[in-house]
Amino acid sequence: FLTALAGDMYVDHETGDTIPKDDIDPKAGLYIMDRTGKVTQVNIPDDCMAVQIGECFQIVTGGNVVATPHCVKSADPNWYRKEDNVDVDGENKTKEDGKKSRKIARISFPCFVDTVPTFPL
Repeated sequence: FLTALAGDMYVDHETGDTIPKDDIDPKAGLYIMDRTGKVTQVNIPDDCMAVQIGECFQIVTGGNVVATPHCVKSADPNWYRKEDNVDVDGENKTKEDGKKSRKIARISFPCFVDTVPTFPL
């Protein structure tokens, strides 16, 4: 029926260290589509929750309330901030192509508000 979502958290897949959001590909995260078909990235603040309408709610209301089409785009492991890629001598401190590559895990905490499985749709 409903899904409550807290803000995303990103960690280094290998070390488990938290990665600040400023150090993540800015195109990564949750995207929704509005009723006109426009796709918009949604950035949920760390101290907030977002609630989206699910398909069951759409069915039960006969379409009077419409579900939120959405998707999640993963972080590009080759994205980097240029200023983070140079050491104090101005030398490149990573691979030959100048890019850091790392495995990034996105952690989210969705809370699904639903009915019992026998609820008639």
